[in-house]
Amino acid sequence: MARLVLVISQSGTGKSSSMRNLKKGEASVVLASGKELPFRSDIATMVPKSYPDVINAIEKATAPIVVIDDANYLMSFEEMSRVTEIGYAKFTQMAQNMFKIFKAIIDKEGDQTFYVMAHAADTEDGMIRFKTTGKMLSDKIVLEGLTNILITNEITADGEFVFNVKTDGTGVKTPLGMFKEDQIPNDLKVVDKAIKDYYGPQKG
Repeated sequence: MARLVLVISQSGTGKSSSMRNLKKGEASVVLASGKELPFRSDIATMVPKSYPDVINAIEKATAPIVVIDDANYLMSFEEMSRVTEIGYAKFTQMAQNMFKIFKAIIDKEGDQTFYVMAHAADTEDGMIRFKTTGKMLSDKIVLEGLTNILITNEITADGEFVFNVKTDGTGVKTPLGMFKEDQIPNDLKVVDKAIKDYYGPQKG
């Protein structure tokens, strides 16, 4: 089955740029916000116009690494397109649409790793949470609970872009022994190698 990894942090901390060392054939990227990648690359990209477009991309993807970048914008764009609708039913539908993305990844067969990159929500307790429209996904589903791997990006005091990869009580979590250091270079290829080395190739 496919593996789900969440990469959650504030804008401008290096989520998209962490893909810079991936090459053609190694990855495919869904650009949910429509923004181009912030570096020159030959990896395959697509800009979805709807949730079905994203689900279709998930189901048809063959690259070992698949990234859904700026995933929050799927909900944000839908909310803006439905701003004149009155009532709470639309928020239920928006939550359901986003959940279908996660379910499509979880249900997919094959040895692929899906990285869902998203902005972090502002939380009172300081915990890392996937930013959503409405509270249904955070209260009823808890998207962070659908994976064993949630990492964040950070810019250190020295101006270095890094990934935080060790379970630390803030929401960051990785399996025991997957990473030796608390922080590693901001390079998704390094993250992916560590994950694959840890789990090994899937059988059957």
